[in-house]
Amino acid sequence: MYKLNKKNLEKRLNSLLDLLWRNGISGSEESVDFIIFLLLFKKLDTSQPQMEITWTEVRESLRHLPVNLLIDDIRRQIEQLAGHGLTGPFYLNSMGMLLEAMELVEDIVNSLHSNQNYVYIFDILGSTISKQQRLTVFTPLRLANTLVRMNEVNDSDILVDPACGMGNFLIASLPFTRQIRGFDNNAFSIRLTNAKLYLCDFTVSEVSYVNSLERGLDYAESQASVILTNPPFSMKIKTKDLSFSLKFTSKQTQPSEIMFLWRSLSILKPGGRGAIVLPESFFFSDMYVEARHILFKEALVDGVISLPRGMFKSSAQLKTSVLLFRKKESRTLNTEYVWFYEMDSSEFSQTEDYYSEEEDTYQTMLSAWFRRNQDADQWFKAKNENYSFRSYPLRSAHSKNITFASFNEIVNQKYLLSVTNYSYIEPEPDNYGDPQNLLSEVLELEEQITEELRHIIDQTRWIADQKNQEFPDDKGDELPTSNESALKEKYFHELIIEIERKERKQLMNMQLKIIKTNLGWFLNELADWQLKLLYTFFKSHQPLAAHEAAKRIIGVQSALQTILLFESFGVLERTLDKDINIPSYDEKEDTDTVFDRQGNPLLMDRWQPAISYMEGENL
Repeated sequence: MYKLNKKNLEKRLNSLLDLLWRNGISGSEESVDFIIFLLLFKKLDTSQPQMEITWTEVRESLRHLPVNLLIDDIRRQIEQLAGHGLTGPFYLNSMGMLLEAMELVEDIVNSLHSNQNYVYIFDILGSTISKQQRLTVFTPLRLANTLVRMNEVNDSDILVDPACGMGNFLIASLPFTRQIRGFDNNAFSIRLTNAKLYLCDFTVSEVSYVNSLERGLDYAESQASVILTNPPFSMKIKTKDLSFSLKFTSKQTQPSEIMFLWRSLSILKPGGRGAIVLPESFFFSDMYVEARHILFKEALVDGVISLPRGMFKSSAQLKTSVLLFRKKESRTLNTEYVWFYEMDSSEFSQTEDYYSEEEDTYQTMLSAWFRRNQDADQWFKAKNENYSFRSYPLRSAHSKNITFASFNEIVNQKYLLSVTNYSYIEPEPDNYGDPQNLLSEVLELEEQITEELRHIIDQTRWIADQKNQEFPDDKGDELPTSNESALKEKYFHELIIEIERKERKQLMNMQLKIIKTNLGWFLNELADWQLKLLYTFFKSHQPLAAHEAAKRIIGVQSALQTILLFESFGVLERTLDKDINIPSYDEKEDTDTVFDRQGNPLLMDRWQPAISYMEGENL
């Protein structure tokens, strides 16, 4: 099997991006549009003999033409042969730059050896460009491939992504089904996804520029058999303009992630299955109790995958988890148990030098998913309701990162779905030590006792001699010297100190275990306190301005330091909400506005309660 050298491909792409940056194309969207343009041109030049302007002609005989007029002619040619809406606008400043870029792209394409390998170009590009502020969050292809296989997508399935972004879930499903649908309200994302699908030989695309939360998509309800999506987070959506099928509550606004969860359920047909990436707060926060309750009414929850921070290469490194579910075929059905998988950061770090089929999925997680029924039997058989586990019951999970919770357990926990709430806790070992060592210690202790008794007898004899009393077995031993008495006293003192030191060490170890056990509880209480504190000053449903709350409590001078302290604890994070109105410099400011030393109003960052404070490594 051919393996694509990842490092070489990444090196070539970085050279191309560096060329674009040096020639004034520094924006992420403009760079990607130009690269897509050249990739489409090269592919059509190879597969379409009726090309009027060929790749070779541009490099050899059309150098004298104005570069941007030539680009327009090639773009019209691409639209005629491949379809409209695949390329975006860009501007070049020289023919030399175009020819140099064509040489680099030709080298990249020749290294692919297969049209299916075009996806790896965008996997590297997506990882690079999505780190910039406000760009579409990038779902790694490896995660998309894994979730497609976990949902066992086949050729009879209709797969839909209601927030397709860069389209990796659709790309990952192509080897299994050609019935794919994608929706997004970002024009660049739609253009990029359609181009990727065309380059991978999927020429009949059904990826549309649509806001999937609006009523215009109601026609697609109960049509999909599989839903895979990674929707936008932390955006407040007004429910009055949305589809009636999404109004599970009477609240006027809902977080965007919740609305996309309801939309996913409405699009799925009964019995359909899905996976959705959600912020960590959904799984444990009291603000989502009602939403989690509704989820269990409408769906069968199969599993939760806790993803490590950094999985999605974006500017906002949010902690997220994947929810695996099926739409109920009958309201009488209930979730039997939930499978929890905590993914370690070392597991998702792909350090291999090549792309291959085996390395395109998370094999450990896949294997655990497909044996979950057997593991569940072992788990609940070993679990005792009155006592903790004697040992970790799953022999196949060496890292002890797989746990289960029954439906009743989850109900009793207010529908909490955070992995940390059901993590395996190592039982206190009944460690009595090695028998041979214990016997040696007993013998040593008996010797010490015998020695101490001998000393006591000696002291007693000495006292008796002083009082002219005789013992039947008196041997007439001499009186201990003052040095001997001092040594004995020193020995007893050291013995007492050693006993106290051991007791103190044992007590410290016990306290340390208590602290570690209650660390999650402490962080939870800290976040709840912070949330109540902020809501004291802000009753609206908009994301909170933590600067203002801090100023009213401790004053303007310490506000910024306090917010940075909250952020360092992982309790607050900057919100990406675009709808917040921040006063401009020309508008009248209120009396609580923060000013710099020159008297100019400062533009405030907006903050909200963090969704990732449960991570202990943040401390």
